[in-house]
Amino acid sequence: MASKSADSIFGWCGRTLVVDLSDRSCRELDTLEYSEDFLGGRGIAARIYWDLVLPETGALDPDNHLIFMTGPLGATGAQGASRFTVTAKSPMTMPEGYCYGNLGGFFGPYLKRAGFDGLVIHGKSEQPVYINITDDTVEFLDASTLWGQGVTHVSQSLKMTHGNSARFITTGPAGETQCRSANIMTDNEGSATGGFGAVMGSKNLKAIVVTGTKYPAVADPESLKSLNKTTIELNRRDSMFLPFPPDEVSRIGRSSCYQCGVDCVYRARLKTASGEEMVRKCQSMFVYFRWVAGRSGESSETALRATGICNDLSLCTMEMFNILTWLTDCNSAGVLTQEQIGLDMSRMGTLGFFEDLAHMIVEQKGLGEALSKGLLRAGDILGPQVRACFAPEVAGVGDGATYSAREYLMNGLLYAFSPRQPIAMLHEVSRLTG
Repeated sequence: MASKSADSIFGWCGRTLVVDLSDRSCRELDTLEYSEDFLGGRGIAARIYWDLVLPETGALDPDNHLIFMTGPLGATGAQGASRFTVTAKSPMTMPEGYCYGNLGGFFGPYLKRAGFDGLVIHGKSEQPVYINITDDTVEFLDASTLWGQGVTHVSQSLKMTHGNSARFITTGPAGETQCRSANIMTDNEGSATGGFGAVMGSKNLKAIVVTGTKYPAVADPESLKSLNKTTIELNRRDSMFLPFPPDEVSRIGRSSCYQCGVDCVYRARLKTASGEEMVRKCQSMFVYFRWVAGRSGESSETALRATGICNDLSLCTMEMFNILTWLTDCNSAGVLTQEQIGLDMSRMGTLGFFEDLAHMIVEQKGLGEALSKGLLRAGDILGPQVRACFAPEVAGVGDGATYSAREYLMNGLLYAFSPRQPIAMLHEVSRLTG
């Protein structure tokens, strides 16, 4: 297609950065060669994936391409347009195959403000590395002091080095040890499921930092401002309901994503009875709640701290919920003894139990070695009796059908065609049902 001048491109920067970690080289793709055929980032990323990733490439091979893509509304000032997609061959699906994840926060819009609509990464660095992108400039920086560190430490270190205006994505120790369900984490407590943290770890890529001062052009800024006002008005709602006892956990504020005036149903800054403040969002804050609530005298703060452990290690909370459910059922059925599990099951519901289980998986010790492969693969390793204890709705990525088509009607079609658990109607239904 004929190239367009910069002042005639609306919503896009027109450039997608391609990085080869093996030789630390960079090139660019013309985003507009894809944007004419695909409305947003997921479609463009899918096309790039099918163009570049060969069928025989393994998810943890250097030739797997990790693709980050924004959409045409990102960084334009459009309300709620913070989302971006990550696509690659997933180590979590069974068998390995095309998959995508979705994140909010600030990284996507700031990638565009740095001058790029998307970022494609392939190859493998010989040493731990992180990428720093600042207004068209790309640097490869040593990550040896960050390797082995949790997301909290990495966040503090990167902010100290690059300033508070820098935004980033990273993976924790679970990604480094290539746990197949390891997440990619943002600086705003967001995460992308699908095992993409393990893909980062397989490339010795610890983090990507972006800082930028650019903005994509908007065709009609005044109409966009008017639309933003309407969007905010349509989304006014009561504050979210928290199932935690109010004397143990209270909501003290919002934790919004980039240029979003819409109050999320479940995304908040919380304060616990001990005085600790934290950001938690959506289903992830409930990963351990069932077991904490069932243990007499245990504070709800334990459930929130368990989520923090997952975030710091970059473990998938949906996978951890299924593992906990499965362990409970295996123990009750006598399929696995306490000695085989390697944990004192009477401590389930305590923070210590959860922390021990999480580190067992990340460090791939004992039963954790099988669980680090993902719940479905662990079933193959441990045998049919163990597989029989899976929740009946566990699907090909190891997730239960949390957002069933029985309630979220659109998901009936999406379950048939999507490589992962779909959540497209989640917040729409939540808004209607409260």
